Amino acid sequence: MIGLMVMPIEDVIDDTQHDIAPFDSSGGLGLFSLYPPNIPGQFTSIDFPPAQVGVNRPMLHTSANGLRVLVQAYLNMAEDDTIRLYVDENLVATSVLPADHGNHDVVMHIAAKLVPAGVHTLRYEILRKSGQAPEGAQLDVLFKIDPPGGIDPEPDLPGHQRLKPARLQLKPGQVIDEEVAAEGVWAIISAWLFMTKGDKLKLCFHGVAVTPYTVLESEVGKEISVFISPEIIREAGPANPAVVVYQIEDQVENVSDFSERTTVVSDPDKNWLDPVFVPLADEDLVSLDAVGFDDLEVQIITRPGFALKEKLQLRWVATTQSGEVVEHSEEQSITRLGIQSFKVPNPVVLASASGQVQVDYLRTQADGTRDSSEVYIFTLQGKTLRLPAPQIPDLVGGTLDPALSRTTVLCGPDDRIKKGFRVTLTWLGTSASGRPHLYQTYRDVSDRLVGQAIAFNVTGNHIAPLIRGSVGVSYEVNHATLNPALVSDALNARVEDFKPVLPAPVVIGAIDGVLNPAQVPYGTDIQVAAASYTRLGDVVHVEGRGDAGGVVFRDKLPIDQTRAGKDLEFWLDGEAIKFYREQFFSLLWWIERPDELPQSSALLELYIGDPAQSLQPPTVRRAPDGVLDPLENNGGARARVHLASPRPGDQVRLIVKGAPGEGSPTFAPQQLNADNVAFFVLRPSFIAENLGKLVEVLYELIRNGKTIQSRPLMLTVKTISDGDPVLTRPHIVEAGAVPLIDLRIIQTDLTCVVEPPLPIAEVGQRVWIMVSSEGAKPLVLRPGTALTAEEVAQGISVKAARSWFYDLKDLSDCEVTCKIALGSSDGEDTALVLPVARYTVKVTEKLAIDTQPMLLNGWKLLGGAAYGLREREVVNNVQMRVPTGGRPPYSYRSANAGIASVDANGKVSGLSNQSTTITVTDADENQVAYPVRVMNVHRLILNNTFMTAAEAGAWFRQFGAVSMDNSGQPMGWGILHNNFVDVTPIYGGRGLYYGRFVSTNLSYPHLYAIEHSLLVSNGVMGSRNVLLSDGATRSRAMGYFPT
Repeated sequence: MIGLMVMPIEDVIDDTQHDIAPFDSSGGLGLFSLYPPNIPGQFTSIDFPPAQVGVNRPMLHTSANGLRVLVQAYLNMAEDDTIRLYVDENLVATSVLPADHGNHDVVMHIAAKLVPAGVHTLRYEILRKSGQAPEGAQLDVLFKIDPPGGIDPEPDLPGHQRLKPARLQLKPGQVIDEEVAAEGVWAIISAWLFMTKGDKLKLCFHGVAVTPYTVLESEVGKEISVFISPEIIREAGPANPAVVVYQIEDQVENVSDFSERTTVVSDPDKNWLDPVFVPLADEDLVSLDAVGFDDLEVQIITRPGFALKEKLQLRWVATTQSGEVVEHSEEQSITRLGIQSFKVPNPVVLASASGQVQVDYLRTQADGTRDSSEVYIFTLQGKTLRLPAPQIPDLVGGTLDPALSRTTVLCGPDDRIKKGFRVTLTWLGTSASGRPHLYQTYRDVSDRLVGQAIAFNVTGNHIAPLIRGSVGVSYEVNHATLNPALVSDALNARVEDFKPVLPAPVVIGAIDGVLNPAQVPYGTDIQVAAASYTRLGDVVHVEGRGDAGGVVFRDKLPIDQTRAGKDLEFWLDGEAIKFYREQFFSLLWWIERPDELPQSSALLELYIGDPAQSLQPPTVRRAPDGVLDPLENNGGARARVHLASPRPGDQVRLIVKGAPGEGSPTFAPQQLNADNVAFFVLRPSFIAENLGKLVEVLYELIRNGKTIQSRPLMLTVKTISDGDPVLTRPHIVEAGAVPLIDLRIIQTDLTCVVEPPLPIAEVGQRVWIMVSSEGAKPLVLRPGTALTAEEVAQGISVKAARSWFYDLKDLSDCEVTCKIALGSSDGEDTALVLPVARYTVKVTEKLAIDTQPMLLNGWKLLGGAAYGLREREVVNNVQMRVPTGGRPPYSYRSANAGIASVDANGKVSGLSNQSTTITVTDADENQVAYPVRVMNVHRLILNNTFMTAAEAGAWFRQFGAVSMDNSGQPMGWGILHNNFVDVTPIYGGRGLYYGRFVSTNLSYPHLYAIEHSLLVSNGVMGSRNVLLSDGATRSRAMGYFPT
C-alpha cells in the first residue's frame, strides 16, 4: 500500500556532493574445490526437472552486457587466469584476470542473444599458468526467456493481444442474476503461447481475485477451467459491465500483461450506488500520456438520495502488471450536490501503471448507515514516467575516454525535481574482466539548483578501472513526499578508446569539409545512413562538438515502424551553425539499443565558417544560387574572386572544370584590385559549351609560390529551349509590324533580319535561315554560314526573292526559321531554333466575274458538219465573259457541256435549249461561277437525193415540217446562210426538182424547217420552197424566183 506523508522542507539545504561508500568486498572464499556458477537472482524453488535453478526474461536484460553470472573466488587466484564460461558445449564468455583483481568474485556476462530457451547446462573452466585447475561443478538452468503468452505484438492496445478473453459458461446475453450468482460461474481460458507446467493463472472477476490456478504437466496445451464462486460474485457487487481479466505467472516470475477483457452484466440481489466516473477514461482505458504529471480526477455523481454533509470515501485498488497492489483512499464530505471531485495523486497513478484499477466508494449517511457503490474497473496503460537519463558531456558516440582525469554527469533538469529533494547518482561499471565497480554520491537540491541540471563530478579513479569495459549511469530522486522515488532512465556507455563501426554522417551543403553559414542561413540536413544498422526499438543520436568546447549539439530519433530500415535526416539549425562559426566541428551518430552498448559512427569533421585555408568560392554575376541563365548573359558572364584578407603579392587564377575545349577556359593569374577583387570574363562560348551542365568554378590563391584552391562554386548552366519567347525573332522588314506580306504593294525582293542580341553569339557560329510554306520548296536564305563580328554586333540581314513568295497561293502561310549552332559540335539538327516568324502572303486581288445570267438566244442550226457544211458563229448564240483578280492562268468549265460549251478563253456557245453553269478557277484554286440560259437552237437535216416535188414533199412531211415562214414569224430566209458557209443560191430554169433538200429541226425532235431547191435540167436553180411544220398545222409559202 502506498501512503503519502507531507514533511516540511528546510530553508537551508547543503547541496554539496556526498559520496556513498560502497560495500567492501568479502574477498575470496579460499576453497580448494570450485563452486558451481551462480546467477544473481536465480530462482531455486522451481519444479522443472532436471533444472536446478531458473532464469526469467528480465534477468537477461538487467545489464546492458546480458545475463550476469558470478564465478566465486577460488584459491590462489592469479593474474592472467582465463575463465571460460559454457552453455552446454558452447563457449559464451571469456574473462582474463587483471593484475589488480585480487581475491574477488568474477562477474561475467552472457549476451542475451546467446542465451537459449529451455533447460541447459551452465559450467566454467579455468586455464592457469600453473596448470589446469579442475572444472567447476555444473548447474542445470531453466532459461525461461519467453513470458507466458509471448510478447504482446501490439502493446499500445488494451489487453495482451495473444491472451484471448476468458469464456464464461453462460448463454448468449445471459446476466449473472441472483440465481446464477448462487451457483457460481465457470470461466474457460484457452491454452496460451509458451504454456508450461507450474504456470499460475490469476483470474480477476471485476476487481476481486479468484484463487490462482496452477497448471499441471498433463494440462499443458489444453484449456483451463476456473470456478468463480458465489462469494466472489457477491463481493464484486453489481456491475454493468463486470470485467473479467487474467494474468499468467510462470515458475520464474515471468508475468504476462493482463488478457483481453470479457464483460458481463452482474446483478446480485444487493442494491448498490452508481459507479464513479473517470473523465480521462476512454472505453475503460486511461493512458499515462494523458495523465502526465497531473493528479487523476475521479468524480462521484451525488444524485437524488444523497444529502449534504454525508461522507464519501473513495477507494482505489490497483494491481500492476508485475503483481504489485497499490491502494489509496480519501474521504470527503458532500458540500454541494451534483459532482464531488477527488484527485488521485500523480505518484499513486504512476505506481499503479501498467495495471488494472478498480475504484468504488463508501457512503456514510447521517444515521451511520453505510452503503457501497458499484466497482468501476479500467486499464491504466503506459510506462511510469521516468526521469530523463543523465548526460555526460565528455561522451563521444556513447564512448567515454578511459584516460580522463575526471568527468561530469548532468542529471536533469526536470520540473519534478524540487527544492529539498535528494538526487542520488549511481555509477555502476564493469571492467573488461567482468569486475564490478560501484560509485554512488548524492546532492540535495538547494534554491539555486531548482530548474537546473544537477552536476556530479566523477574522478579518474572511477573511470580508469573500467578500461575496455562499460558503465551504467542513473540517478534517483528521493523525498518523503515521493512514494515511490523518481527513477531515471539509465545511460550506458563504453569505456575505451573511440572505435567507430558505423559510417560517418553527411552534412548537406558542406563542400570539401567546409560548411559556409551564408549558404545555409536557416540550417541544413544531417543525413545518417542508418537503414542497414538499426532495428525497432533503437534510438539514433547525433552529436557534434566545436573545438572551442562548450555546448554539445545533440539530437535523437527513435526507430519505430515508420523509420525502420530507412536512412534518417536530422536538422542542424541555423542557430547551432552560428554558435559553432569559425570552429572545427566534429559530428557523429550512434545507436542506443536496449540491453546493448552503444555503437558509434566515424567522425565527420567540418569547418564552419570561412578560414583562410578554405577560401570562399568565386561568384558569377547574374547567376543567383549558382544557376546561370544564358538568356540573361548573352554577352557572356563574369566571375568575381574576392579575398577577405589578402597579402601583398597575392595573385588569383580562375579554374573552370566544364565541357572540354571552350567549356573549360584557362586564365592567367591576376593581381587583386583596390577592393581585393579580381574579375575573369567567361565568354559566350563557355556558356554555349556547358548548356545544361554542372560546372565547377573555383580559383587558386598563389602566395609565395604556393597555391591554395578555394571551395568550388558548382555552377548550373541552364539550357535554352527552342523557340523561347525571350529570344530574338527573325522578321521580314517590308512586312512591318503586321504579319502580312502584301505583294500587291511589295514589288522588290524582301529583306529578312535577325536583330541583336543574338543568344550567346560568337564569331564563327553557323547560322541557318530559311522560309517555308506548305506545298512549296523551302527558300534557303542562309545555308549554315559562319557569323561575322559585324553580325554578332549588329545582327543578320539577308535577301529573299519576291518570286518565291509570288509563286505561293494567295493568302498562303509561310514561316521564317533561324537556327544558330551555339556549341562547336552542333549541326543543323542540334542547333538552337529561334522563335519562328509566321506571315500570311497576299499575292493578288480577289477572283471575281459578272455573275448575272448569260442569255444565248441567237438562231442556231446544228448538225451541218455531218453533211460537209462548215458552221458559222451566230450572233447572240456565242458570248465572251472573263474574270478579274485572282492569279492567272484561269480555267473554265461548264457544268453540262451538252447545253453550253466554253473554251479556254471564256467564250461560251449555246448547244441545247436548257440552263447550266460556267465555273472559272484561277491558279490558286479560287473559283467563281455564273448561270447560262440557251434558246433557239435547231438541228439541220439534208437529203441529197434527186426527188420530184411530190417525193420531196412526202420526205418533208415524214418529219412533220412546216413552212419556214412559220405563219408570218419567219426565221428569215438568210438563216441557212447565217449558220453555214457552204449554203449558196444556184440559179436555173424550171424543170425537174434537182439539188439539195435541207431539213432543220427547230426544237428537235418536234419542230422542223425544210427547204428544197428546184433545179432545171442544166443544174441551175429554178425556184426554192421552204416548209415549216409542227406536225399538225401546215402552211405553204412560195420562194423567190430570180429574173
